[in-house]
Amino acid sequence: MDRTQNADITWGMAARVWWSLTWRTLVFIFPIVFVFSFIFGVVMAIADIPRESYALVAQLAGMCIGLIVNIWIIKRLLSKRYSNFSITVTHHQRDGSTS
Repeated sequence: MDRTQNADITWGMAARVWWSLTWRTLVFIFPIVFVFSFIFGVVMAIADIPRESYALVAQLAGMCIGLIVNIWIIKRLLSKRYSNFSITVTHHQRDGSTS
């Protein structure tokens, strides 16, 4: 039987979750967006399309890729077991009571 109990959230717990999010962001999002941007820029340069005409689209695409990967990272963090705690998601009724 899994022994769980509610605990007060400490600064140490918050720092562990923050660090888990931060290093995964650095390892996953930056390289993925960099590679996408590099390939997109090379293709546009070969096609001789002026940078001003696609800069906004490239930035929005990079932002969307980053957002999708960040949501994936957060989903993984929500199911991660840390050394002495884990994050629990609880469903609530509209009146505020738990189900």
